[in-house]
Amino acid sequence: ARPTQSMWLWLRRDQLRQIAREHSYMSGQPGDLFLSKLSRMVVDINELDAQGEFPLSQLVERLTAALDIEKVTKKFFKEFNQQRLQFVELIDGIPNERERRWLASVLMNRLMFIWFLQCKLLLDKGNSRYLLDQLAASQQRGQDLFYSEFLQALFFEGFAKPAYERSAATQALIGDIVFLNGGLFLQHSLELQYGASIRIPDQAFANLFKLFGSYSWHLDDTPGGQDNEINPDVLGYIFEKYINQKAFGAYYTRPEITEYLSERTIHR
Repeated sequence: ARPTQSMWLWLRRDQLRQIAREHSYMSGQPGDLFLSKLSRMVVDINELDAQGEFPLSQLVERLTAALDIEKVTKKFFKEFNQQRLQFVELIDGIPNERERRWLASVLMNRLMFIWFLQCKLLLDKGNSRYLLDQLAASQQRGQDLFYSEFLQALFFEGFAKPAYERSAATQALIGDIVFLNGGLFLQHSLELQYGASIRIPDQAFANLFKLFGSYSWHLDDTPGGQDNEINPDVLGYIFEKYINQKAFGAYYTRPEITEYLSERTIHR
């Protein structure tokens, strides 16, 4: 019989322990997820030294970044909440703590969605490191400009407007970005209210991207799963735990309730 499944295994050594990371692929399954992992391992010919070699330490770092990633567990959500609390403290220009928490949730949800897109190679001609590269480029231009300069252009012109309505400066800044006809990237009431007075240091985003990059939660990579479908469990869990707050007018229907309603409807 012809083989129908392959399994890649990466072992991370933690002192005396060996921690396994499994990466499976089923025959007929789209290759988006594997491509996103493989793209992190690529060594461009221009990166080779004069002897045609590539530093072993850097190669190990790339392999680790590509393969040493955990599946989604509640550990992620605990770390996400910790990161959210730190993010709130780094927001300046909004005196009300409740409003800072609200804005932090809005920004982090936008960035999670963008992380989904970059992992599916849908940003700037398939750049799987789009946000990280743009953060580095922003820091080359100046200190703490990522939110005020780049993200505002990406949110409110890049994703919110078709390419022909964007300015040339924005196009040069954000690259090849698809227009998304939805409300996620319209200005929030807090952004309209406080405007340019909102200041967020680059470190807030560097911390968040480090968390995102250490997990394989962006796509469905269960055995036999379709890796071209976004798994909604991550956002659902976050909404349930951290955004289901009546004070914000936000409600989340718990899985137990939706499962009960679905079963009753389908069985009937």
